[in-house]
Amino acid sequence: MRYLFLLLPLSILLLCTSHSTWSPFQSDQVKEICSHMTAKERRRAVGRGAVFGSILGGFLGVIGFFGMLIGKWFFDSLLTSVIIILLLPLILMGISFWKLKPLIDQSQKEFLASTQWSEEQGLTSDQIVLRRS
Repeated sequence: MRYLFLLLPLSILLLCTSHSTWSPFQSDQVKEICSHMTAKERRRAVGRGAVFGSILGGFLGVIGFFGMLIGKWFFDSLLTSVIIILLLPLILMGISFWKLKPLIDQSQKEFLASTQWSEEQGLTSDQIVLRRS
């Protein structure tokens, strides 16, 4: 149990050294683009995912920390702290995701359209479909 803190850096290292661009909901077009990525483009795609995941995890951690403090100070109850820790991040993440999703999707489309293979195929960001329907 005391070595549990080592899992986070090791999992980040594993994710950063694994150059997989697989996603469960990605469209066939995105799979095709990813299968033709150069090594540099693949590293960049994995790095973008790692940065986004780190920001998301940090955001959840900060909100959870402050939620715990709010619950403990205002309600003097550990159970209320846990409920706030669980609900506050979910609510704030839902609102943030709803507002930021179009920007994140557009950024991803622009990145995929900038790959060498996409440019050779004449694909633009408007033509790329990120998720299968």
